[in-house]
Amino acid sequence: MKILIVISFITTLLSCGISETPNTKDNLSRFNKFLGPKKAEVFNQGVNSFDIFLLLNYPNIDSEKRTQVFLEQLLITYTTNPDSSWTFDTESNKELIDAFETSGMRKEIIIYGYEVSKENEEEWDLIPIRGETEDEYKQRVKLEFSRLDSAYSFNIHGLYLTGLSKFTKEDILIQQYVEVRQQGGFSPSFIINAYLKQNYDYENPFFKRMIVADFYLDLMLRDIERNEKMTTR
Repeated sequence: MKILIVISFITTLLSCGISETPNTKDNLSRFNKFLGPKKAEVFNQGVNSFDIFLLLNYPNIDSEKRTQVFLEQLLITYTTNPDSSWTFDTESNKELIDAFETSGMRKEIIIYGYEVSKENEEEWDLIPIRGETEDEYKQRVKLEFSRLDSAYSFNIHGLYLTGLSKFTKEDILIQQYVEVRQQGGFSPSFIINAYLKQNYDYENPFFKRMIVADFYLDLMLRDIERNEKMTTR
């Protein structure tokens, strides 16, 4: 079933035209109301930050082509993992990432392993190691949950994907994207290639939110972590 949905998604990408529909503006307004004012505002800020990022890094490229060039470079980054030459407004992004956290919007997009497992922490028993004290055992459990902090997955039940499905009914491409997302993870390169092969209107506000959710949040976090490591050396 999953394979059939993926094939259908690829076929649609190759056959459909521009993704925006006449009701995009009204649907976006409904989407924002569905998220709630705080979450919607933070998501809007994420899109604005991405637009600034594009202008900052591709100032000599026509605005309608900046997203395409970004995606082409992003594909190289995710397949070969080179050192990025992109410039970020790191300090502003720190505030934005904090806003995604405090508003709860980040959890509507991605969730960390410990957030899924924390509620069952008392019921989760690791096999004791011979000679291990009670305190050592408790510490090992804490370390295991700490390890899960870095493991995250797409929240297929979050408001972001639910709203995307609910308020883009007329957009075949986005509906196919939602179906594939709901089936579970697939590689970043698959998503990027799909975005590049399809004749998307890259200014579509829903598409921009997909870019922010799929990649830009992660890129901001990577940049913040990289700068923090540099300052501690």
